[in-house]
Amino acid sequence: MSTPDQKQQPSEISPESSETTAAAPKAGSTAKTEISGRKIFFLHPPTWIREELVYGMIKAGYKAYTTEESRGLRKLVSLYPGSLLFANVDKGPKGFDWLKTLGSMNDLFKEKDTRLGILSEDNRKDTIKRYLSAVSAPCGYIVMNGAQKEIASRITTQVARHKARGRRTQVRARCFDNNATVNVKYGGDNHAGRVLDISAAGAACVMPSLDELLRKDDWISDIQFKLNSRICTLAGKVVGVRTESEKTFVLLFDEARSDSVEEKIYAFVMETIQRNFERSLA
Repeated sequence: MSTPDQKQQPSEISPESSETTAAAPKAGSTAKTEISGRKIFFLHPPTWIREELVYGMIKAGYKAYTTEESRGLRKLVSLYPGSLLFANVDKGPKGFDWLKTLGSMNDLFKEKDTRLGILSEDNRKDTIKRYLSAVSAPCGYIVMNGAQKEIASRITTQVARHKARGRRTQVRARCFDNNATVNVKYGGDNHAGRVLDISAAGAACVMPSLDELLRKDDWISDIQFKLNSRICTLAGKVVGVRTESEKTFVLLFDEARSDSVEEKIYAFVMETIQRNFERSLA
């Protein structure tokens, strides 16, 4: 897997011409979807989509995931209504009938407002017609031939067209299993804590030794995160304090942070939301 700073970014994620036969999306999306956006799932994606395109989409504010669980497709659609689903019909278990499976799910796709896109290297007109006649695919039939940049553009055009980002500017990852910790230098002392969630813009942290010391609007010049095996140091401001079962400090990171720190956070976010998604299907 290439390192984050080597990853190919999708071309500008905005509507543009593409080789797709998708019908126009239906009007009437719920206000909730317009605000929160849509999750994006890639089923049996090639390596470059799994490792590069998904990373770039997360950086652009899209919640994107991958899965190899074609036989669990109904569960996925039921758990995540309002999603975009791009199925690579060139892959899958031996003997798996994509046309029959997807065609049998048309009613479920409609019920759950799932917007399907078909990915394939097969560009024969009769194959495309067969799929688009039998399967409801608002994201079209996307031919996976040509340069990766061109294919990425075809996909991201559909993603933007269906307003998958909503009003989100950053993807936030909820942290579990103590895979994210924080150490803050404040008042001359070190204070350890754990991270509840994090994005490239900020984090929510529990730091018990600072409960009576830290206040809203306080500036912290030395914040060190350990995100799985990644260490990154930056500065930030306390923009909120939540008092629930335990006091939680909401931090907004200094925009002057280095690119390498930002890349580490994005890589961690991608890994973590993917792991959380896989748990939901287990």
